[in-house]
Amino acid sequence: MGVFLVYALVVAIIGVIPWVHFRRLKQTLKALPIVFLVNFAVGWLVGYFLTPFFYGPFFGLTTTIIAFGGFNAIVFYLSEELNPKLVFFEKLFPFGTFIYGILVIIFLLTAVMGSPVFRAAEYRDLIGPIEDRIWEKDETPVDLTHIRVVSKEQAEWLGNKILGEAPGSLGSRYKLGEYHIQRVGDELYWVAPLEFRGLFKWWHFRYSVGFVMVSAEDRSKPPKLVIDRKLRYMPSAFFGDNLTRYLYTHGYARKGLTEYTFELDENLNPYWVITVFRPTITYFGPVVEGVVIVNPETGEIKYYPVDEVPRWVDRVYPERFVEKYLTWHGKYIKGWWNSWTSEEDVEIPTPYEGNENDVFFVWGSKDGEPYWFTGITSASSADQSLTGIVMVNSRTGQARRYRVTGPNEESVLQAVNNAVSNYQGWRGTQPILYNIGGEKTWVVPVIGSNNILQRIAMVRLSNAMVALGTDVRDALRNYRAMLASYGVSVAPSSRADLITKSGLILSRMSTEIVGGKTLYYLYFETLPDRVFTATSDISPELPITRVGEKVTIGYIETLEPVVQIIQFDNEVLQIRLHKEQRLLNTRKK
Repeated sequence: MGVFLVYALVVAIIGVIPWVHFRRLKQTLKALPIVFLVNFAVGWLVGYFLTPFFYGPFFGLTTTIIAFGGFNAIVFYLSEELNPKLVFFEKLFPFGTFIYGILVIIFLLTAVMGSPVFRAAEYRDLIGPIEDRIWEKDETPVDLTHIRVVSKEQAEWLGNKILGEAPGSLGSRYKLGEYHIQRVGDELYWVAPLEFRGLFKWWHFRYSVGFVMVSAEDRSKPPKLVIDRKLRYMPSAFFGDNLTRYLYTHGYARKGLTEYTFELDENLNPYWVITVFRPTITYFGPVVEGVVIVNPETGEIKYYPVDEVPRWVDRVYPERFVEKYLTWHGKYIKGWWNSWTSEEDVEIPTPYEGNENDVFFVWGSKDGEPYWFTGITSASSADQSLTGIVMVNSRTGQARRYRVTGPNEESVLQAVNNAVSNYQGWRGTQPILYNIGGEKTWVVPVIGSNNILQRIAMVRLSNAMVALGTDVRDALRNYRAMLASYGVSVAPSSRADLITKSGLILSRMSTEIVGGKTLYYLYFETLPDRVFTATSDISPELPITRVGEKVTIGYIETLEPVVQIIQFDNEVLQIRLHKEQRLLNTRKK
């Protein structure tokens, strides 16, 4: 409770300053005790119920000083207006008001000096060095079982459904809190805590019983309702059990706290993970210092600096910080003036569904690290194409930039929505970029008006071609057939990962007509863990190859069980090609 007393004392002192009037000292001394006590009482109530932190200007101590000082100055002026003996200047500007006015001017000048107009270079550099890298080297072909296909909207629908069906009328006592995607073991889940439905529900039950887990990778997996917990310290709790107030009274009133994330460790134990930061450019320019991890059952609090955060924690750098860092870096790349005039070399994060400079939470396919992902584009609001993509490690804050071109997230969603326009209420959501068989490919869940997953869309980055499927494998089969029908077999930049196998005996082969194109399926007993697909575009020898013949194939190494062949040669057949055809094949390679 000491922090509330300190806050109330500051409020009381600031409140009495505008009442100080040396020319009428006796009257002032009589009024000051009453003013002090009133401000102290109000300040204690405001501090307890609003818990304004001391670290910065907005909703913090500076705002308190301006608000309470200003209010008392107005009340003093109105009371002096009733005194006919005072001249206008004495009514309007008593000595105490001058002191308060000087404080306000200092605060405002400090804020102005921290604006990008004067400190653009410091805002630009908050993101740190951005390393230019090659997408195909960092993002290997993805394992289809770990593609994120369940959107946040569908997770919310599934979570509400299982909560409503739970025994004991849990849905009348609790509601689902904010969903956060996270890796639990080797699988991605949407996880949300059960929050209290208001003061009376909290007063009666005093703790939440658990949380909901919804698979983000497998829509057929039923959501899991975990109700064997006693979670006391929650954002929806009241009085001393309120999570923010609990931290406020346990040493963190003078720290910047943001992004309260509900995360599970590897043993499914729940924790609150809160980012700790400090402003570095006067009141602004937040820099992450570490995280506070709170056990909602026991109330245990542990602080970890950035380089000591446990491995199971996915979010250290908050989403809104990364959005600001990337925006500032791209906007002020050549100073504040350039950002408003010529906008030379200015690049900003791409928007998503009306959210300016939005970022997505993804995992690297090669290193398994969590990242904030966004496309970057020019400053023009009409530009819907990418100039690159950026991934910022959410644990370390290290940024990577990949130079790619193609439609941005909004254009991808438009292409998907056009492809499903015959179905009322269907729309794409949350496009995520993957390496699929060497192709940069957006994977977009398509949901209906009731937020149920209807289709999976795969969109080629380079030209926004759309393939739809009922699930990931169906979408992938249609995507490959679509690429083959356009004569596309592999991204040129992926040829460094090409694997060639010679002397393979074809064990089985079958065909399927997809989109008017014949798709061949090949199986080799010496490669039993995968099936290969191809079209006749890669070689005229493929349609006349028979089971039992020896062949050579080339493909991009991938974790997928179905692999697209990009080179094929029947070692038994000796087909002579014209000089022009050999030259054409060489150019294609």
